[in-house]
Amino acid sequence: MEHWPIGAWDAAVPNRLRDAVGSGVGAGLGIGLGLGVVGALSGRGLRPLAKAAIKGGVVVYERTSAAASEAIEVAQDLYYEARDERAAELAAREQLTEANDVIRMRTT
Repeated sequence: MEHWPIGAWDAAVPNRLRDAVGSGVGAGLGIGLGLGVVGALSGRGLRPLAKAAIKGGVVVYERTSAAASEAIEVAQDLYYEARDERAAELAAREQLTEANDVIRMRTT
């Protein structure tokens, strides 16, 4: 089982989500800008379509960014709770082992 250092979790998850969200937004903005250029070259026919595509990309970015932030917060909370519980279990096991060692020493 792989154990991540705390900093690795904090850095890896937000960056992966940001990359996934950002690439889709970038593509949407690129398509929108491309349609804008084509629209400018062919008259003003595609300009509203380009603007709608860009607005759609902005809306998607805003919604996914908020959802990703919430998901990251929940995942981090779960991670820290699990890590703390694991530390408590290890401490209890260590105390039990020490107590067993003391009992063994007294009985021998």
